[in-house]
Amino acid sequence: MEFVKKLAAFIYGRLEHNKKGCFTNNTTVRQDLKILYPMQDITAKQKAFEIEKLSLGILVFFAGVLFGSILIIKEGREETINQNRLQRNPYGEGASSIELLAENGEETAQISLELEERSFSIEELETCYKDFLAELEKVVLGKNLSFEEVTYDLVLPDCIEGYPFLVEWQTDEEYIDAKGALIWNELSEPVVIEVMARITCDGFEKQESFLCCVQSRASPVSMQEQLTKRLQIIEEENRENEFLMLPTEYGGKEIMWKQQKSRSGFLFLLLAPFLSVILCMSKDRDLHKRVEEREVQMKMDYPELVSRLALLLGAGMTVQNAWERIVFDYAGKKSSEAGKRYVYEEMLLTTHEWKNGVYQSEAIEGFGRRCRLACYNKLATLLVQNLRSGSTNLAVLLQEEAVSAFEERKHLARRQGEKAGTKLLFPMMLLLMIVMVIIIVPTFITI
Repeated sequence: MEFVKKLAAFIYGRLEHNKKGCFTNNTTVRQDLKILYPMQDITAKQKAFEIEKLSLGILVFFAGVLFGSILIIKEGREETINQNRLQRNPYGEGASSIELLAENGEETAQISLELEERSFSIEELETCYKDFLAELEKVVLGKNLSFEEVTYDLVLPDCIEGYPFLVEWQTDEEYIDAKGALIWNELSEPVVIEVMARITCDGFEKQESFLCCVQSRASPVSMQEQLTKRLQIIEEENRENEFLMLPTEYGGKEIMWKQQKSRSGFLFLLLAPFLSVILCMSKDRDLHKRVEEREVQMKMDYPELVSRLALLLGAGMTVQNAWERIVFDYAGKKSSEAGKRYVYEEMLLTTHEWKNGVYQSEAIEGFGRRCRLACYNKLATLLVQNLRSGSTNLAVLLQEEAVSAFEERKHLARRQGEKAGTKLLFPMMLLLMIVMVIIIVPTFITI
């Protein structure tokens, strides 16, 4: 982390030396820092802020590059095809999903293959047989509307998730293979065949039969479908072997096999600079948001400040004594940055100014300008008029201003509440949608 900070400081120094770049000439950031930290060196504060921002961007960039490079190296080492063979995972490591690309010079097929481990056991599932049979009929049909018109491949699963039964299938392999795929693309007339299912679970065993009226296929078999079936059959027949031999030809032509690789490593390399820039920009937005929060805080503190000034002036204090008394009370209460109130910080700065030789009227006018709000400009004008002309009704004017300020504070609090309600609208709509899904989905499932 220290190295990143030094690198960020070096880059900032080069940009500052050449007098170019958005970091050294960012007037918006400088203005926001000047508002938030009126008593500090703004140049040094801006430099520290920009170096921190650069450090975050550099850290994210290097992390993205490092992570992307690791992924690229890892993906490059995941080559499992060796001498036209796929190596299985050893026992206990589970199945592996492999994306394959088959080329024979004219056609290309993308195939997803689930390569099981060399030896495996099937987990038992628990449910009732009646529901299982109804679910099994739906699964077996696949895209077909009914068993009376079978034009798409059937789906013959070994088991169904959520049920404890294992299924063994027996078909008429002249028309439907062991996986449920239709053998013939075209038939001169429909053929009725019987598909037998042997359903077992420990000592439980039942035989079920499905009468299917097989007709011509709705769509011809593609290269991808045929190669997928061939690979599945080869994979099942050779699960005890360490390697899986891939087919070498299709349609009388040689197949060139390639393994499809993920490009997530390159994606991280491309995204790293964009993430760095976005994070740097978000730092500027966070800074400006603090300025907006400062203005809201000062508006909320205005009625209390005016009321206290009116009370102290009505008790016979001068403007200077009342001002210093409020600042003294604030300094005694402030214990941390969390207890910082911006208007009293501005008052504290004003106190330092007139103690260092600045005229009180000029210091209070500067206070009004730094607060950047119309209400504080009005307060500064009233106080300066009292200092210059010695008006006797200042306490009365401040009491009237306090009443008006408290009414405005009520309106501001109401607006803030409405804004918070608007922000909660999207989460509430999201929760409503979730509740509707929870209620509606089970209803449709049970129909």
